[in-house]
Amino acid sequence: MQTLRLLILVLLFFAELLAAQKGSQAPYERIIRTYAHIQINDSAALPQIRVLIALAKKENNAAQLTKAYHDALHYTPSEDLKLRYADSAITAAHLSCKNDLISTAYLGKGIVYYFNYKRYRPALQEYLKAMSYAEKTDDLYLIHKTGYHLGVVKSYLGDHADAIRHFEFGAAYFMREMEKKSHPNLLHNMRKGYYNSIRQMVFCHQRLNNDAKADSLISIGERGVPDHRDFKLVRSYFHQFRGISEFGKGIIRKAWKNSVRHFLKLKETGILPGLVLFIFIWVKTGFSWGCIKRPWIFLEKWIRCTNANSLYFRNSVKITSS
Repeated sequence: MQTLRLLILVLLFFAELLAAQKGSQAPYERIIRTYAHIQINDSAALPQIRVLIALAKKENNAAQLTKAYHDALHYTPSEDLKLRYADSAITAAHLSCKNDLISTAYLGKGIVYYFNYKRYRPALQEYLKAMSYAEKTDDLYLIHKTGYHLGVVKSYLGDHADAIRHFEFGAAYFMREMEKKSHPNLLHNMRKGYYNSIRQMVFCHQRLNNDAKADSLISIGERGVPDHRDFKLVRSYFHQFRGISEFGKGIIRKAWKNSVRHFLKLKETGILPGLVLFIFIWVKTGFSWGCIKRPWIFLEKWIRCTNANSLYFRNSVKITSS
């Protein structure tokens, strides 16, 4: 009887401890709910995030402070502030001594360098730091997510062969996870990871003139990409790559028809770089087929009308003119 009472007291102690720990997160969760519905890059969320940062500092909660700075990075539209919040997240993450948070913080800074500043070498350095900490965790999703970003930036820097290695490694992981009976939200994320890895491999193989391999991967994307609004951009990329492939093989009529068919779908995504390249293929195939007589005048007018980035355009067209 004495032993039973002692066991009950121990169990009650741990139950109260767990409840206290769970309850301590409640104030953070309440604040997060006040801005979770706001769109990324909308500064309207920042006042509440500042409250979150102040609470985490007051309670010396390095993990929550890291997450708060990470949220601030996402919601501020200022590129300079994004970089400052990224540095703050890294500092807080190191205080937490949690490798997953440290990895995510370095990854966040790398993304700011890559996406906002177009500074690819600094981005690569941050991604490498992120991977060094991710590999110390058991979080396979974080490891492969970081590997995907490494592949993307290496591709931009011209190291397509090494980039392919990252994408192949990631695609194999995402495929294994897709085959499991996972929660729909998890399955959705794994599909995004898989098909984005495939389309990045296509880009690299086309740049390396591995046409047969690129075509086989394009077919995987065309057959498998889900008919869901979140995959509209990914699907458009595969149509774009098919157009590049057909044009390269001299299948002008088919390339033209494909480009016309999917132009509006790509335009809806609002992603300018892919749209610029697709427009180039459309016009160039139309000229070769005889549908457009003066293609460069057409392109010039289109670029002016859409305020297209001419530097990106000049870099993009190398794919089809090489």
